[in-house]
Parts: sequence; structure tokens; C-alpha cells
Amino acid sequence: ELSPDGEDTVPLSRSASIASLGGDPAPFLTGFAGALPNIPVLEKAAAGIGMLVPTQDRDNIVRRVPALMRIGENVQPTLALELLRVATGERTYAIRSDDAGISAVSIAGNSIPTDRQGRVWVYYAPEHRDTLYVSAADVLAGNAELGGKLVLVGTSAVGLRDLVATPLRAAMPGVEVHAQILETVLSGARLERPSYALGAELVAIAAVGLAIVLLVPAIGAWWTLAVGTALMAGLVAGARHMFVHEELLLDISWPL
Repeated sequence: ELSPDGEDTVPLSRSASIASLGGDPAPFLTGFAGALPNIPVLEKAAAGIGMLVPTQDRDNIVRRVPALMRIGENVQPTLALELLRVATGERTYAIRSDDAGISAVSIAGNSIPTDRQGRVWVYYAPEHRDTLYVSAADVLAGNAELGGKLVLVGTSAVGLRDLVATPLRAAMPGVEVHAQILETVLSGARLERPSYALGAELVAIAAVGLAIVLLVPAIGAWWTLAVGTALMAGLVAGARHMFVHEELLLDISWPL
């Protein structure tokens, strides 16, 4: 658990080495003064330390999660990536960055695209899958086979307040977000918002506005509406194609 002000917190030790490729990533990483540790019995037994991060965008929807972040002077991984590191026996994270920010984090042979702050876009599965979940009661009773699996322990009850909103579901257990990050990485999905995206979106906004200014006097409002509708359909189809086939994120809401 992270604390923005550092009160009642302790600094965490680095659980793996960090290799920087291209430049110093620290100024771009999300930073916290400290973090609340695990209870001592878990802290002592843990092979690694992964962060649980509050990651909602301004509309309270979780779209991306920091791969790494600064806790005081240390760089710490998020829970999903630290689980992957421990499971594969790796010792080092590699962060690729330049003057514009961070572009990727690598671990266990996986290069994971990020935004400039080192946050991973989660490629959420389109439907809820009960196969992801195993009841704790079944585990304790010895009725669940978990050998060779990556296992995250968490809660799903509403009253325990670990439910978050995602682009596809209004309420998802927070632990499943980490599971879907793992699935995003291990499946080879590389969801990315390209560096040219903002520029392309601004150009589209300007082009649509200019087209309205020129077309309304020339062909009238109704024909302009028809042309605009066709243009909107083209933008939607283009953005969908880029997402489905190229795994690229373009925001067409402002041009529309």
C-alpha cells in the first residue's frame, strides 16, 4: 500500500537490480515518500516485494498500472511484474527511456511497452471468466490443483472494498487487475499508445473544424452533416483497426 505523504510508513529495500537503458528513468516514475509494509511474518518470508498501486485515471477507471515506481530513493516493481520476476528466477529489470520519458520495461525476456511514466496499459479480456478464480475454501480443503500456476491471493466481496472500475466492467476485484497484467505480458499482447498519437489527434481535431468551416457555406448544413457522419464512421473504424490489429491506442473522442 502506497502513501503520498510518507506518514507512518517505512522505506522498502530493493528486491532486484534495475538497469537503465538510454537515460535516467527516475524523474518520470510515479513517486511516493514511503509505503506501508506487509505484516512481519509475510515480509520475512517473501522472495520479492511488489507494490499495490492506486491507479485510477481522472474518471476513476483503471486503464494502466505502473510497472515500476519510486518509493523514497528506491525503485520498486508492481505486484504482477515482481511475481513474474520471482517465478522466472530473474534478478534484473531493464528500463528503456530517453528525454521524452520511459518507453518500455523488460523482465524475463518480455519487453513491455509503457507510457512515458512507466505505466503498462492493461489489455483486459472482454468477458468475466470464472476459470480465473479458485475458492480459498477449496484451496484449504485440498480440492484445488495449483501446481505450476501463478497464484494471486485476494478478495472479491463488495464489502471489502477491493473493487475497481475498468473500461469493460464497472466492478472488478483489484487482484484480477494484476492477473490481467500478467496475462497481457505472458500472452504477448503489447498494447501501446504511440508517440505520434497526440499529434495525430490534434491534427484530426483541426481538420474536422476546418472542414466544417469550409463545407457549411459551400454545400449547406445537411450535406455537411452527411459528410461529417461518414468521416466519424471512418475515424471509428480506423481507431478500431489500429486497436484490434496493431494493438495501438488512439483516442478519437475529441475529434468526434
